[in-house]
Amino acid sequence: MSLHDIRDEKSEINMESFVEILEELEKNYDEEKVKLAKKIFTETYYEGIQAGMNSRDALQKAVIVTNCFLIGAKT
Repeated sequence: MSLHDIRDEKSEINMESFVEILEELEKNYDEEKVKLAKKIFTETYYEGIQAGMNSRDALQKAVIVTNCFLIGAKT
């Protein structure tokens, strides 16, 4: 297994957990938090692309930033 393979697995896990978090929020009817999380995700992704990141790295960054928002919003 190469470093690239490990990174791909980690990216998939983060994206999977991100989707699960959003689905849980939607189940709990926390529309404002879901709406804001999607906005943060989209803006972060496109900022990464505009800054010259490849799509996989931009996606990874968007997931991390959005997860930080979601964790911070829980406290």
